[in-house]
Amino acid sequence: GEAFHEIAAQRGLEGIMAKERHSRYQPGRRSKAWLKLKIRREQELVVGGYEEGKGSHRDLGSLIVGVYEDGDLHFAGHVGSGIDTRTRRDLVARLDGLHLDEPPFVDAPRIKGAHWAKPEVVIRAEFAEWTTDKLLRQAAFKGFEIAKDPTSVVREVAVSAAVAAKAAEAEAKAAGAKATGRKRTMPEASESIGPAGRVKLFRVTSDRTKPAQAATEAELAELEATPSKKTPVPWSVGGHEIPLTNLDKVLFPDSGFTKRDLIRYYVTIAPVLLPYLGGRALNLDRWPDGISGPHFWQKEIPRYAPEWMARWSYPDAGSTEAHTYIVADRVATLAWLANHAALDLHPWTSRTKTYRRPTYALIDIDPGDKTSWDDVVAFARLYKTAMGHLGVVGFPKVTGKRGIQIWVPIKPAYSYAETSAWVEAISRAVGQMMPDKVSWVWEKAGRKGLARLDYTQNAVNKTLVAPYAVRPAPGAPVSAPITWDELDDAELRPNRWNIRSVLDRVRERGDLFAGVMDLTQVLPKVS
Repeated sequence: GEAFHEIAAQRGLEGIMAKERHSRYQPGRRSKAWLKLKIRREQELVVGGYEEGKGSHRDLGSLIVGVYEDGDLHFAGHVGSGIDTRTRRDLVARLDGLHLDEPPFVDAPRIKGAHWAKPEVVIRAEFAEWTTDKLLRQAAFKGFEIAKDPTSVVREVAVSAAVAAKAAEAEAKAAGAKATGRKRTMPEASESIGPAGRVKLFRVTSDRTKPAQAATEAELAELEATPSKKTPVPWSVGGHEIPLTNLDKVLFPDSGFTKRDLIRYYVTIAPVLLPYLGGRALNLDRWPDGISGPHFWQKEIPRYAPEWMARWSYPDAGSTEAHTYIVADRVATLAWLANHAALDLHPWTSRTKTYRRPTYALIDIDPGDKTSWDDVVAFARLYKTAMGHLGVVGFPKVTGKRGIQIWVPIKPAYSYAETSAWVEAISRAVGQMMPDKVSWVWEKAGRKGLARLDYTQNAVNKTLVAPYAVRPAPGAPVSAPITWDELDDAELRPNRWNIRSVLDRVRERGDLFAGVMDLTQVLPKVS
């Protein structure tokens, strides 16, 4: 059945009919034993604007999309279905921020009331076919493409497996003749099969100048096939060999997630996570016997770390401080860290090149024993209001445990002391609105169960957990970025997403934290 479906897709057929093997033919009657299976193709598309809609979708009815050809963006149709209400709101906000007076397409149709935008947003859509006019038919939104260069998006036409194989073989031979043995470092993987089912991998743009940012389909399959042994078993990922041990060791007893699950998660989320780690020193929280055992923090890169691993020497390190830190710049590093049961990943708020100047101002809503989840959400709303008055944008994320953190991207022009003072000022203003819920005592024992609006993490070598990093808590939760609107979601919880569910969320919603990497804000005075 699957093979027949694949052949039909390769030949450009619209669909196939499937029949339950033992069912009887019933002329003139509809039967659930007979199914019409449509064949849907997928295509990356560049968003060049949007049209308003009607009713609940009046803000955004459909996206106006295109593909590149010979360096020019060509109109390819509309994508309107498959977009939920929140995503529509997020898209309107993002596209309005990229507003253009004129359409970005060289062959733009006349669309009354169209909102044009710079062609920077890339999506993936499912569709029935390309028309003779090179337009999409029956297109539906599937998700955002992470780290995709818009100019690399071209019309994808299905070819037979034989043709594809010959083309790949010819390309490999040509590359081998030119590259003197260099390997492609950022493969575009699609999906892999594991115990959790079909695992879609995030696509990344190929770039020979960077270390590999993603695991390939073949590498994921090899991970699943690797036996769990106490002695190291080599596994190759991203051009490096990782000696894996005890892959079936349970790290999260309540849910049964193993070290293999942890490695699979980190190499799958790698294209989304690595931008928040690259170019920064990394502090690690390691749990070698799982979350029910002891743990320890590691800052100094261990002597047994592989030579290929990127590292940074801290020029101002004292005699009792770590001198050399790991810098996670490739998927192989994440695999190596996961194999050593590094759950929490805490990058510095400053880059190694400007290590005295942070690029984020960090707000940490740290709940006490008496702090309810509603209190945490109320604090977050107050921070949002305060930042709105100041004209500053912050990006919230749940911690994966009990709290919410807000990262404010800033110019690397401030000292840690200046950043800490700014966060303290805004935090004390927020605290005045809920004074009976806040303690300013540093020691946890002295807070009497109240929340702490922590500004002290804005200091050299003090860190918060990275977005999408795993937390040492039941269920293998992750620190997941959220939108401000999700504070109104009654189902929102700080540990709502784990190493399995967050992958689908990112595919559907994109990286909600991406603005942290794009904005460089000035810190206004807090009066």
